This record gives sequence, C-alpha cells and structure tokens, in this order.
Amino acid sequence: MQEREIILRLSMGIAAQSGHEDTAVTLMRNADIALNAAKAKGKGRYERYQPQQHAALSDRMDLESDLARAIERRQLVLHYQPSVRLKDGVLLGFEALVRWNHPRRGLVSPADFIALADETGLIVPLQRWVLGQACADGRHWQIQFPAAAAMQISVNVSRRGLEDADLVTDVATACTAAAFAPARLVLELTHGASLKGNDALARLLALHESGVRLALDDFGAGSAPLTALRDLPVDIVKLDHSFVARMGANATDATVARAVIDLGNTLGMMTMADGIERAEQFSALRGIGCVAGQGYFLSRPLPAAAVERLLADCDAAGVELRLPSLRLDKVS
Repeated sequence: MQEREIILRLSMGIAAQSGHEDTAVTLMRNADIALNAAKAKGKGRYERYQPQQHAALSDRMDLESDLARAIERRQLVLHYQPSVRLKDGVLLGFEALVRWNHPRRGLVSPADFIALADETGLIVPLQRWVLGQACADGRHWQIQFPAAAAMQISVNVSRRGLEDADLVTDVATACTAAAFAPARLVLELTHGASLKGNDALARLLALHESGVRLALDDFGAGSAPLTALRDLPVDIVKLDHSFVARMGANATDATVARAVIDLGNTLGMMTMADGIERAEQFSALRGIGCVAGQGYFLSRPLPAAAVERLLADCDAAGVELRLPSLRLDKVS
C-alpha cells in the first residue's frame, strides 16, 4: 500500500470552569459555542469561550426564529431602486430590494438577515415571496401607468436560490399569478451564486427560454469569471460598484470598467453600472459607453407608494418615462 501524507487542520473551542455552578453540560455547551466562533473566523484556529458569545448566539437564534415567521406576519416589504438609461435618463425599471420591519428591532439591515437566510435555507421561501410581490407590484404599475408597460423589474437570486429545484416553477407561478410578462422580469445572479453544474445551467436555460432576462451582478469583482459571459445565457452585465466608486481616482479601475463595458457591448449585452453616487461618475460611465446605471445619485431605493408618485410624475412628462430629478443639462 502506497504511503501518503495527510495534513489535518483543527478548529477548537475552549471552555474553562468559572465556578462551582458550572456542570459538564454547561462546559460542553460553552465549548461548542466557542468552536462555532472559531469556525466562523476561518479554519485551523481556536477560540476561548466568552460570555458575549453566548449572547450573540442566542440573538442569532432569535433572529432566525423571527425570520422564519416574518413572511406570514407581513413584516417584509419591498423597496425599489430605479435604473435609467444613461444617455437620456429614460427610466428602464426597478430592482426589488427586501426590507424587514421587525416589531422590536425596527428596520433590520439586509446585511444582517439576507446572509442568515442564505445560511439557513430560509432564503428560498423569502425569494419566493419577493418574486410574487415584485411581479404583482410591477403589473399594478403597468396597468396604472401605460407608459410603464416596457418597464423591467429585477429580483436577486442567491446561491441557494439558484440551487433550488423549484426555481423555474416559482418564477412561472409568480408571473402567471400576477399576469406579469416573463420578458419584463430580470433575475440578477448575485455574487457568490453557483454558476457551475448541469442542474443550475439547465434552470438558467429554462428561465431564459421562457423569456426571463438574466443579469450577472457584481461583475469584475470576486469570482465572476469571463467564461460566465460565454457559457451562460446572460442579457445584462452589471459592473461592480467598487469600480464605480473609484472612477476618476484610480486609472486602473477606469481601464477595467471600460474593458468590461466594451466586452459586454460587443457581446450584445446591456451594460449597467451599480453604485453611481456622484455626477462625475455618471458622466464618466456615459462617456465610455455604459448603457444603464443605478445608484444614490439617481435615486435611493423607494417604498412602493413613493414609486407610484415617481411614476405619476414621469407619466405626466410624456411617452417615455424619465426621472424628474435627473437634470442631464447639469451633467457634463
């Protein structure tokens, strides 16, 4: 038998007795809490139990339990961030962003509960609710404002959401229930989504064939490879906000942004920039051929009632919807 060297990496949680009231069960529980803290910080390390770790774990468990009931208790709401065509300010659509109005904690940041939902699998029913609500809102606005008939609604799909075998059915159900055309729905493949594997690819192809458009989010950062543009039925490429944030200050980032935009345009995809916060970023992106964009310079995410007021203002301006607040004559 051939000899082989195996390298093991160990994570360890350490708990010491702090008083006579500590039992073996208490020590094992504390050590397990410390072990989880060690794993959360990376492999091959150890952590000593601290009382605040127990409080943090208890808080996380409470948050997970509350999140599981948030949908049925109607605590979730959608806010919508507009996206516009950069050359003329025409409103293209809205990205649906979920918010959680917790009865005790107030408005919980998506950064605090989206990751938790993804880790626990709660992201699947959460995503199903977002799809249904976003399609219903989109159809309501199309009926109320005829000029919004071509407007698109974007919904984020996480790694677990893409791996869910019922994704295609869930999308079809949401569109059918709301009478919302699949061609007006955009699914954004979020950073970290698993883009490999025959099952995931088959789901994306089925969605694309049904008319749904697909966007590759956070492109240029993390692990989004160029091969994804070749192998996946992508319609929209969203330039990562980190490049947009440094445009004008970092020549390398500006070069990368131009390369991504040129590549997307060459492949016949819509190029979109995320995180536009200043007029000079808007101008620079428009100057290098980026087709669309979104960010606080254009508009913050809006609750549904504010979207209706915005569409009413846009609808009164003419056939094409434009953001009333965007003055292109003030942007060089």
